[in-house]
Amino acid sequence: MTDPHSLKPRTIAAQALGAIEPETRGVALPVHVSTTFIRDPDNQYRTGYIYGRPDNATVRHTEAVIAALEGAHEAMLFASGMAAATSVVLALPPGSHVLGPQVCYWGFRDWLINEAPLFGYRVDLVDMGSVDAVRAAVKPDTKLIWIETPSNPLWGITDIAAVAEIAHKAGARLAIDSTAATPVFTRPLSLGADIVMHSATKYLNGHSDVIAGALAAARDDALWTRIKQVRGHHGAILGPFEAWLLLRGLRTLEVRVKAQAESAALLATRFANHAFISSVLYPGLPSHPGHAVAARQMSGFGGMLSIRVKGGERAAIDAAARVNLWKRATSLGGVESLIEHRASIEGPVPLTCYDCRLVWKTSTISTTISIARCAPRIELLAAEDAGICPVNYRTLAARDMSESNTRTSRLETRISPEALALVKRAAEIEGRSISDFVVAAAQDAARRTIADVEIIRLSRSAQKKFAALLLDPPQPSAGLKKAFKHHRRLVRDVR
Repeated sequence: MTDPHSLKPRTIAAQALGAIEPETRGVALPVHVSTTFIRDPDNQYRTGYIYGRPDNATVRHTEAVIAALEGAHEAMLFASGMAAATSVVLALPPGSHVLGPQVCYWGFRDWLINEAPLFGYRVDLVDMGSVDAVRAAVKPDTKLIWIETPSNPLWGITDIAAVAEIAHKAGARLAIDSTAATPVFTRPLSLGADIVMHSATKYLNGHSDVIAGALAAARDDALWTRIKQVRGHHGAILGPFEAWLLLRGLRTLEVRVKAQAESAALLATRFANHAFISSVLYPGLPSHPGHAVAARQMSGFGGMLSIRVKGGERAAIDAAARVNLWKRATSLGGVESLIEHRASIEGPVPLTCYDCRLVWKTSTISTTISIARCAPRIELLAAEDAGICPVNYRTLAARDMSESNTRTSRLETRISPEALALVKRAAEIEGRSISDFVVAAAQDAARRTIADVEIIRLSRSAQKKFAALLLDPPQPSAGLKKAFKHHRRLVRDVR
């Protein structure tokens, strides 16, 4: 194949670097399962394969694809993301100081707090969203700064280039968990990072059927050599079949993550204005504190978001329990949409990690978005399926928006001129199509009623508020009152 540096990431992944099976010329690569290899007559191994633990053709090829996607010198696969992450720390000199993030994947944070000190490492956790806090926490013997951006489960953003400068000035290495970003949206090595880590279980594989981890290095140096030794001596290798599945998953990486990010952005925007949600944590929202940095260093904002549900812990747990389309399960990055209450999974968090910010844990739901396009059904997910409304109703947005023109024609022929004028005026004010506006208005009204209804009804107070909002009269006019009498027919006809 052409030099991978001249290819776009989607081509690198989809073509698996252009490799074919040499004997049959098959485009689907085989799984190499041999654990041992024949020596040459003079006892050499000129093929480069000696023993299955460090040497496997399927594993090596998958590593080469990941290295090309990251623009790395080399990549290594591990038995899990945890195996990959811990190997970086264990490759440091004994007694080294490590800076880790306060907010990150809980399993690795727990390892840094409870296990790393047993190996002689000193660990401090810092708010990686603050460059000043990172700079102040660096010590003379800091050897590694570990960041995760976007960080699970709050999806905070760290300025990779700024922290890389701090690390290198202090003589330390910068390693980044880029699982949520993927190489499609962020290329950390190009921003100054030394090592990139992925829980390949997630987006890189993308099908919820492989446990794997990956590291990619900017250069071949002493630390990288030591990490290779740690992997081999600890047996933290990935099996050939898992590597083959991972290679297959990588072929669709870009189309998957871009579809997931598109859906996540649509849901985040809708959830941001939901009556039963206090806040949405998604880097793509301008209100997110890390939005500006994310926009600078990412080409997309990813498929993960978290929501804070009004009503506290009980309300959040209940919301996660009432979903139908989404699956209540741990993990992310697969083709399924998943949802869970993270505080129930992670348990109590030491105050040294979050200080007074523990309150976020109790009401936050973390969600991972599937590859299914959700634009026509955002209202359904936001209100009925996500379980955040106390009413049970059928929302009009469950209907495909492709019927928009048909609905508009029905409106123009079946409702009164007064009602149609009201709808057209409202749609014009909000910059929506008539059909889109009717769906949103009906849904908004449904959130404000506690009745279990089949046809969404506007309350009298909502009618007055709606009319005043549109035309700003002291009292709804007779024409408007008459128009509102037609709201049931209006809702029914656009179904």
